[in-house]
Amino acid sequence: MSADGYILTNAHVVDDASEVTVKLTDKREFKAKVIGVDRRTDVALVKIDARNLPSVRIGDASKARVGEWVAAIGSPFGLENTVTAGIISAKSRSLPDETYCLLSRPMSPSTRATPADLFSTWRAR
Repeated sequence: MSADGYILTNAHVVDDASEVTVKLTDKREFKAKVIGVDRRTDVALVKIDARNLPSVRIGDASKARVGEWVAAIGSPFGLENTVTAGIISAKSRSLPDETYCLLSRPMSPSTRATPADLFSTWRAR
């Protein structure tokens, strides 16, 4: 999340939604505008009209090393402050047009597609 209201989420969460509402941990709710969706990597960007929000800096994939731990905090099913963690198990896994960083992490129905999936789809530059 950026201080000016841009928020990364999963594409399947907002895809084809007629209305998107973002609820912050302080219980404030905002209508959100979907800025963009990448269905292939299941990533979306939404914008809320808010300022001075806590922000998160996304790591530089080129500096990540195999064996490092990564974590993501999310709210699957509306459960606040859940954490999922994994280990970078490979870098530079190639598909025909893209290169990805692979993250090994536990899977369950509630973590099938959490913000941690952003780590598993870093595009190498």
